[in-house]
Amino acid sequence: MLIKASSNLTPNYTVCQIRSYLNVNCSTHYNVSGITGGHLESHCEDPYDKMAYNNSVIPAPLNYEPDWRNVASEWSLALSLKTGINNANASTSRLLAQLIPATPQLQSLMPSIAEHIAVMVGNTLLMSTTDSTFLHFWNYTANVLEGTYEKFNATISTEEYASGITQKWQGMFYVVLLLVFVTNVFCLIYLFLYSGLVTDYTETQNLFALAVNSPPSSRLYGSCGAGPEGDQLNVDFHIEADDGSGHFYIKEGEKGGKGQEFELRRRGSHNIKTMTSYSKLSNKRGSWL
Repeated sequence: MLIKASSNLTPNYTVCQIRSYLNVNCSTHYNVSGITGGHLESHCEDPYDKMAYNNSVIPAPLNYEPDWRNVASEWSLALSLKTGINNANASTSRLLAQLIPATPQLQSLMPSIAEHIAVMVGNTLLMSTTDSTFLHFWNYTANVLEGTYEKFNATISTEEYASGITQKWQGMFYVVLLLVFVTNVFCLIYLFLYSGLVTDYTETQNLFALAVNSPPSSRLYGSCGAGPEGDQLNVDFHIEADDGSGHFYIKEGEKGGKGQEFELRRRGSHNIKTMTSYSKLSNKRGSWL
């Protein structure tokens, strides 16, 4: 690739060459995590790496792959690297021209043109390995029409979460687990002993029924048109029940006395059954909780 930077950077032309080869001093690490997903990286030039390719295949020469230029040619056409500013979209070429270093030293906050091209062309290496052999040579006498299994050296390392303690001081957390278990058992027993439904009076249908079947309030007199104002907003209300008829109603809180007594409509004995769904809120029971 021959590219010319803008005149304010350098007047010289820049030549970039890309070649593909199998590095025999490398091994591939693939890390899979439930949080970050999959991460693929190459581990190279480590003399203590037992999984390097040169330790599996001996001898393993360092040879360039000449056929990769066919892949690189299609890659350059897809990115319009062989066009100019007049006959095609040359935004990628202009971006590469701006990354040419003006001095022999690399910048710490900006990639060079070589680093940028390496990132752009890196995906073609992964695509080229699809359906290819694990060796650096073709070890078959004829073309392989169907998939063939091959052996390669690999090591699988797993990391799991421990369900018990690994150090002695962690045993103190068993006390917390015991308290949580005892609390759960107590709540289970309590729900069995005092099982039943609880009616939510804030639901629209329940609140409407209570308001319609409740007697008028003396402390909110005159607020039916425009709503409560001033001291009327400080009136507290309570839900009460008539034990004889099973009728529930809203009654204003007492102020300086017993309050106003209201006459309730007597209902049939069949209405007393409706009190079972309100037993949690209407009945007063003592509890050491």
